[in-house]
Amino acid sequence: MTKKKTPSALCNPVMFSTVMKDEELFRGLLARILPEKRVRRLHLHDYEDEIQIFSAETILHTEHSIMINPYAKSVRFDVLFEDDDTWFDVECQAADTKELPQRSRYYHAVAAVDSLARGQEYRELRPGYVIFICLFDLLGQDEPIYSFQMIDDKNHLHLDDGQVTIFLNSKCSKDDIPCQLKNLFQYLEEDIVPKSDSWLLRLQSAVKTMENEKEVRSRMTLYDEWVRTATAFEKCKQMLEESEKALQVVEAKRQQAEVEKKQAEAEKMQAESEKKLIEYLLNQDRIEDLRKALKDPVYKEQLFEELNN
Repeated sequence: MTKKKTPSALCNPVMFSTVMKDEELFRGLLARILPEKRVRRLHLHDYEDEIQIFSAETILHTEHSIMINPYAKSVRFDVLFEDDDTWFDVECQAADTKELPQRSRYYHAVAAVDSLARGQEYRELRPGYVIFICLFDLLGQDEPIYSFQMIDDKNHLHLDDGQVTIFLNSKCSKDDIPCQLKNLFQYLEEDIVPKSDSWLLRLQSAVKTMENEKEVRSRMTLYDEWVRTATAFEKCKQMLEESEKALQVVEAKRQQAEVEKKQAEAEKMQAESEKKLIEYLLNQDRIEDLRKALKDPVYKEQLFEELNN
């Protein structure tokens, strides 16, 4: 029997946000995602307010910001590269919630508003990265990394607005994945670390240490309960929406049947009236009037009035 793969505890957003407060671990993570960048300095802003979302100095914000989950957060660092001053928002995403592109847009927008002080020029907005480390293939193209920036559709010109959104895909099956990224994916998926990868060994050790912390375990449990509750809520909401749609279909069919019934009754009454008119005219040997009525609707109505008087 094939042994079931056990994902790393780092995949839990509570664990991720806890462990990644370590600047050196975060630096190593960035080096794997953006190997072309050289980090000069990192700065983590950590606020205790668990439902604070991107306030003036905060770096942590609530996972599922719209729903406000008080148990898990992403991690945001101010990062000074060799060539620019940038902020990063990073979180680990175990399941596809079907709204990650919209959520990334929201994160960028709120961070931009928050980072621009009164009186500053728009050109002073700092570059920002929103990164989701996904345990699924969001775009379905089997790529290890999907990176998005604003580009003109026709001429492929970069807008250079400083906004970058990245989705990692730990399920990527390609052979040409960079070794360090492949090791990270294997660790996320199977909790396996090569002995030659010192950064990952340190990360794995930090995760195992945090797993023994009572407060962290408690928050992870609360997060899991929150996820189950939110999932059950979404399922109930979906069932309710489906029921409402079904009721709307039934009501539409009922109304259509009512219209068809009335139409059939009207056609039946019309046929009976025409039958009486034909019999009336034939009994009086008014063949010419009958022929004229068949061709002239106005004359037919006059004959109906005569019949009914």
